[in-house]
Amino acid sequence: KKEKEKTTQLLKLFKLANKKLGTVHVSFSNGIIVEDLKGDLKTETQNLAFDCFRSVGKRMPITPSSLLAMVMLDDASGALTWRQIEDRSLEIIKYCKFMGIPVTKSLNSDKISASLKVAMDMFINNKKAELIKREKLNQVFYTINDESRIHLLYNKNMILHHFLVPGIMNATLFNIFNGNIKNATGLTRFLITKRKELKHEFYLPKVREMINEALRVIEYALGEKIDNLADALEFKNEQLYTIASKISKFSTGFNYLYEAYYVSAVALKYLSDEESFTEEKYLQVSKELFDMERDHGRVVKYPESFNVPIMKNTLKYYLHLNIIERDENSIKVVNKNKVLQLTEKFARDVNDQVAFNLKFVR
Repeated sequence: KKEKEKTTQLLKLFKLANKKLGTVHVSFSNGIIVEDLKGDLKTETQNLAFDCFRSVGKRMPITPSSLLAMVMLDDASGALTWRQIEDRSLEIIKYCKFMGIPVTKSLNSDKISASLKVAMDMFINNKKAELIKREKLNQVFYTINDESRIHLLYNKNMILHHFLVPGIMNATLFNIFNGNIKNATGLTRFLITKRKELKHEFYLPKVREMINEALRVIEYALGEKIDNLADALEFKNEQLYTIASKISKFSTGFNYLYEAYYVSAVALKYLSDEESFTEEKYLQVSKELFDMERDHGRVVKYPESFNVPIMKNTLKYYLHLNIIERDENSIKVVNKNKVLQLTEKFARDVNDQVAFNLKFVR
């Protein structure tokens, strides 16, 4: 039951008014008018809903707090110098300007440093980040403790969809380089597969839109126009290196998701011998395996890789692939071999990203 307000509560409002809570950004799209319904009502309503969500995503602006959260969370340790934060932020804003991604006025070139400092001050005041001085190194680092990373993930995820294609492109380049992708058909199939892996996490652009954006990413990196994505198969190693160095900053943005899918696959592998199990047990086993991996494993590096919503979404992915069956009360693994394959695949995906960056990115 709602309690009656007290006069003393008004005093708290004055204290709140003195706090810097950031800036709210609002943008409006054109109105949607449905004049003539064609086809099935349920299907058309669902299509309209997806169009609305995609429209919201496209117009979601890059803000100082979301940009700062993405830069800091993309580093597994979360400990960066201010110079590193500024340099990475400037590169991301440059990419956004080229791709037409909306950016707030506070991130114009002459204001970006000051705006990032305001955002950092808010993170520090809210105990989401802290400043560490290393006297012997004569350097100052900014870091996020493990408990706060999941909170700042909300800020990062507000804009992460803008960088889906360059994130996927990094893995694509690696597979072109090592010969796993040999022709245009294999290239298209690879992109579609990567898209399916993230369909339960984002309202994704359509396949054709993704391919067109991939062309723009390559043009951004090389500074020249290309007409066909298959041209990338003919690139020399120097060109692959140039593209990789330009988009490397986006390559780790999705690693926490791939790590989550890896943990989920290991958990299903562990539970596959049981006739059935509950979602609660699956989450319990996943958490235990996640903790073990972080302490002793070779794949999981990001503290935010385990959280309940993501772990539940992985089950939708495995259900869609007919790897598991489930009803209201229980889950059952029906394709153990596929679980083993995906366990190896997601581990390879994460490690390949790291190996590619170490080899080709300065």
